[in-house]
Order: sequence, then C-alpha cells, then structure tokens
Amino acid sequence: MIDDNELLSDLVTSNEYYQSRLDELANKLTVTSQFMKEAQFLKEEIERIGNKYIQPSKMGVISGGVIMRQYSLDKFVGYAYDTLKKGYNPKVFDIIKNAENEFKGIYHDDPGNIEYMVGGGVVKNSVYNLLKAGVGYLLYEKFLREKLEQINDNVGPKELSPQDIDEFSRIKDIPLSVDSAPMRTIEEALFKQYLVQIFGDHSEKDWGGEMFDYFTSHAHINGKQVSCAFLLKGLANFSPMKLTHLGKNRDQINRLAKVNADVLIVQHSHDITPEVRETLKAFSLLYARKWYCFIDGRDSVRVLKAWNFL
Repeated sequence: MIDDNELLSDLVTSNEYYQSRLDELANKLTVTSQFMKEAQFLKEEIERIGNKYIQPSKMGVISGGVIMRQYSLDKFVGYAYDTLKKGYNPKVFDIIKNAENEFKGIYHDDPGNIEYMVGGGVVKNSVYNLLKAGVGYLLYEKFLREKLEQINDNVGPKELSPQDIDEFSRIKDIPLSVDSAPMRTIEEALFKQYLVQIFGDHSEKDWGGEMFDYFTSHAHINGKQVSCAFLLKGLANFSPMKLTHLGKNRDQINRLAKVNADVLIVQHSHDITPEVRETLKAFSLLYARKWYCFIDGRDSVRVLKAWNFL
C-alpha cells in the first residue's frame, strides 16, 4: 500500500516522465538554439505538448474483447492542470483520489489495470501509470511556461563580459589584440594552470566524462564571492568554435550547464561562433543559472597579458 507521502514523491519529485521530457528538451535545444530564439522555441513546444498530451482524449475500455464504453480523460486533466497551475503541488494526492472516483466505473475486479484503445490497438496499463504520465506532462508544460515568462519579463541569466569578473577586471587596461595568434602557443592544460593561479586554487587532475574543465568557488563579481564552471578549448581546435567542437554528441555545453555554478564560462583559443553563444544562453536559461560568459581567443590574450603570463 502506497502512503500519501510516497505517492506524492513518486508522482512529482521522482516523476521519470517529467525528467525524460526535460532531457528531451535539452537535446532539442542543442539542435534548435542556433537558428531559433528560445522564446519562439518554448512557445512551439508548449503548443506541441498541449495539442499532443494535454488536450482531453478518449479511451475505449475493453471487456472480453469488446469496447464497452468510451471514457473521457479530460476530468483527470482538469483536476491536475488546475491544481498544478496554481502551484499546489502537495495537492497532487487529491488529483489521484478524484480521478479514482471517476474511474471506478471501469475498474472491474482489478482497479490497478485497464485496457484501452490507442491508435486502433489495445493497450493494457494501470490507472496509476496513466496518472503519473499525465502529471509528468503537466509539470513539463508548467516548467515551459515559467521559462517563457522569465524571458518575457526579461528575468533570467545575464551575459557577462570577462572584465565583469573581478579577477579578470585588469583586462580593462589591456588593448584588444588584433587576432588570437598568441594563443597558438598556449595549451589548454597551461591555460587551466594560469586560471588556478589567478583564482588561488589548487590544481586537480582531469577525469573522463567530466562536466567541466575547471571549477572555482573563489571568483568575485562586484566584491561578492561566486562560483564559476569553465569549458576550455585549446590548440586541438585552433579555429572558430562551432558546436561540432563540443563533443561527439555536441553535448558539452549541456553538461556544463548542469553544474551548480553561478557563472558558466566558455573559453576558446580562437573566435566563438554565434551558434555556440546561443546554445550557452539557452542552456543557462534551461538550468536557471545566474550568469554566462565567453572568453574568446583575443580576450584570452588580454587575460594572460594582464597577469603577466604573456
């Protein structure tokens, strides 16, 4: 017997349907963010979810191979949507109880399982799983709408210039380089060592599958201590950074954005293309990060000169 707390946790906190939608969204953003603004993308995703999953649908209940009746799922959708829209997530248990009352007419001897028609075929599933999937999609739609509101209200991650970070503020006095040529001699590992010195950290060995190349909790913005996660790209790709440089699955920015850091920073020894910039912006919004920043080759030269490393 599942108690109320377990049910709430399973349906909301640990809802795999909801998590799979977020993972799917991250994959889509990797592809679409380079040519579509995030507001437009979120609007289209809300419309897609609404049309495909949220709108009332009919299911045919099977008994002995015969469709006994058509039953509308809009009652459950109504309960769930109204509750979640108001932000009363602890009320989800009420959704289950109300939905169970509506489903009692089709429970028969086994209230946990029903058969219904989908696309001309017969599917057997539990009412509980149907409700859990429904809650997952409703949570996902709620998440999308909140992100869209952040964009419309101009609330969300802000792009920083390198000099906005106190430890890099010295570059204000360093003229912008004509090109990135001086970075041809700076290996990624060496640039990381310079960052370690700048922030007064201890160097740690890299490991495969890492979400970031360098992390510090000793950075400052306007004197306030903040954390930064860096993605570093060096001589192996001495050309303008594109999404194709960011891992076989182009997912390095997605992994970086999952790090719980105040500032996400992409550094490269050469130029950083707009498609990469749009992708970092989109994932910073998705994971609710405060700031994001780019240090391209010419700004990298300024940082190293400001600290007398060049």
